[in-house]
Amino acid sequence: MKRNGQKSACMKRIAAILLGVFIILGFSANADAQWKYGIGTGIGALSFEGKVGFDTLIAGPLKFDVDMDPSDVNDAIDTAFGFQGYATDGMYLIKYSYSTITLEGDGNNGVTFLDAEFEANGAEVTLAYPIYQVPGAKLSVLGGVRWTSHELKINVTSGIFSSGVKVDKDWYDAIVGLTLDVPFYEKWNWGSQVDAGFGGSNSTYTVATGLGWRFFDNWSASLGAAYRYVKFEDHNQASPDWYLYDMDETSARLG
Repeated sequence: MKRNGQKSACMKRIAAILLGVFIILGFSANADAQWKYGIGTGIGALSFEGKVGFDTLIAGPLKFDVDMDPSDVNDAIDTAFGFQGYATDGMYLIKYSYSTITLEGDGNNGVTFLDAEFEANGAEVTLAYPIYQVPGAKLSVLGGVRWTSHELKINVTSGIFSSGVKVDKDWYDAIVGLTLDVPFYEKWNWGSQVDAGFGGSNSTYTVATGLGWRFFDNWSASLGAAYRYVKFEDHNQASPDWYLYDMDETSARLG
């Protein structure tokens, strides 16, 4: 699928405007309220299952199946880091996150062999506002912006020929979804989120859930899991700039 530069630039401007509106709304509507803030990181496990495609000089367009469980990902990790945080006045909830991971490895499709380095970066800002609330639960509508970037460096070998391939793509998605927050006992909380992303990607869907425990006044721990489906295709297989990322991403996190 071919994308034009004007659409990409327009999407970036829309994303920036949406982000500004959400932040201004969140702070101005409750300027006199007492805001609470938090930030944290943790450890996690990742798995990937899907397809990656790109064009090569010596073998034309190639599509590879990816099937990496947490052990495979752990073996391939060169670097990985992420954090997330929030700000809330009890009604509005602003959440933000950033993550980066670099994987190294090799593979083949029976004829063509490759050595690859894959770097993925992502950042997200969302604003949630409650639409239904009872003493034991709060349902909120969510909106925001997600940025994703992929950099892929590959050495391709086919027979006696070899060449290098570099893919560098990034895109913005608008996010809409719902969150459910269920506090129980005095210091425990169960939270879930479903959302869909659109604009830069072909489609992105996320389902996440987790438990939180506030074990001290300003300290808490959480255990969570998430599933995300991402499809991004830039240009088509007849183009030297073709890139396909069609992936199920599953994660678990302790932080």
